[in-house]
Amino acid sequence: MISKRYKALPQETRMLKHDKIENLLKIIKKNCTAKFDESVDVHFRLNLKQKKSEANIRTVLNLPVAKNKKIRVAVICEEEKLEEAKKSAADVIGSDDLINNISAGKINFEKLVSTPKMM
Repeated sequence: MISKRYKALPQETRMLKHDKIENLLKIIKKNCTAKFDESVDVHFRLNLKQKKSEANIRTVLNLPVAKNKKIRVAVICEEEKLEEAKKSAADVIGSDDLINNISAGKINFEKLVSTPKMM
C-alpha cells in the first residue's frame, strides 16, 4: 500500500539514477515533505567476491554531527553556585527543586551536569 505522501512526491525522486552522492542529496533535500528532519538510508553494492580474503572491507565511518541542533544543558548545584551556573550559559539551573521536577518528568534536557554535593 502506497502512502499519500509517497504519491505526492515528484516522479524524479522515486527512482533516482546512478549519480554522484552530492547531486542525489540535493534532489532529495529539495523534495522533503515531512515536518521534521528526515533521514536517508544508503545501500552500496560493491560486487566483491566473498571467497577471497583480500576482498573484505572493514572500516569505520565518522558521520558529521548536526550543526543546527542546540543541546539543552541542565545544571544541578548548591544555592551558592547558582549564579556561577547562570554565567556558564546553562539552559536549566536549579538545586533540590530541579531534582523534583526531573523526577516528575517536567524538565526537558539532553545533558545533565551536577556538583558532587548534589549527587
